[in-house]
Amino acid sequence: PTPAGFKNGKGNAYETELRDKTHGRVYRVVYTKAKPEKAFTLKDATPEKLVETLSHPNMGWRMHAQRLLVETTPIDVVPNLMKLAQQSPGKNESISAPSVHAVWVIAALRVTDAPQRLINVRGKGLEQLLHDTIAKHPCPATRRAVLNAFWHCDGHDTFQRLQATAEKDADRSVRIAAYLALSDRATFVSSGGQYSDSAAAGLNDPAIS
Repeated sequence: PTPAGFKNGKGNAYETELRDKTHGRVYRVVYTKAKPEKAFTLKDATPEKLVETLSHPNMGWRMHAQRLLVETTPIDVVPNLMKLAQQSPGKNESISAPSVHAVWVIAALRVTDAPQRLINVRGKGLEQLLHDTIAKHPCPATRRAVLNAFWHCDGHDTFQRLQATAEKDADRSVRIAAYLALSDRATFVSSGGQYSDSAAAGLNDPAIS
């Protein structure tokens, strides 16, 4: 609306001396000393190329690769994804982004719902590798991703691992994810919703209260 005491001019905007007519808008700020990057594309990319792109420094390309892997369901690259899921953060990095992407791709491929497709990597089955990731991976984001993505894995051993994570993990966000995974699992519900004594004591944890 036009303020009182003003009149509209060209373009129907009200006229005021405060309107800047001598400067233009900043269109783009460019760092001129950056090294030019080679053109990158995922057109006709193979499943192996998509898995490799999960380690790309640009998150946009990583997300595109994750989406394409989920859409094309290339089961043959699951061993590569499992190895990537075990990858530790690089130097000066606090998060292993490739491992987080790999975990979510594996979950989306629903490998755990097809026992005949459980791929052995270095002699270990998928569930054992997931357990190892929860217990040993140095990146809290990866441990949390496993808990969020695979909370539905049944089995007494899985239940015990979740309880242990809820009790002992050093990162509070991982502990929260473990408690949420426990509360959503059918095994927990069918047991009457009983945490172990030490896990129940952890409910007083400031991270989840």
